[in-house]
Amino acid sequence: MRMKSKDLRKELRFGSPLQQLLLGYTQTFLAVISQSVACSQHHDVEQRLARWLLTMNDYAGSREFVMAHESIAAMLGVRRPGITEAAGRLQAAGLISYRRGRISVLDKRGLEKKSCECYRFIRQQYERLHGALPRLLSGK
Repeated sequence: MRMKSKDLRKELRFGSPLQQLLLGYTQTFLAVISQSVACSQHHDVEQRLARWLLTMNDYAGSREFVMAHESIAAMLGVRRPGITEAAGRLQAAGLISYRRGRISVLDKRGLEKKSCECYRFIRQQYERLHGALPRLLSGK
């Protein structure tokens, strides 16, 4: 989508649905980023991996996805061996299955119990934004 800056400024001046949508997205984005930073400082690798797997499960629309441990480690800001160990514990608990970069969520509820509270908070932020979309797009 492209818009001239002049038109965007005009649209944002009057409390338009576009302004409300952009503000809602910004609020959600900042809340999720802030929570993710706090999560990386206060929760262990297994909890963070569980959170990440649940988020992928929610937004990928599939219980199975392909992702190398090294890529997950980079996203979570940890070393690859930490992901391998945490994934091994989650697999031993019967919560996930993984082999050669293919990860399957076997027990979502069990994974939610292993995850930190950050998963629920982040999910609520996205649900709040998605719930507001019809109202914002209708201009009411």
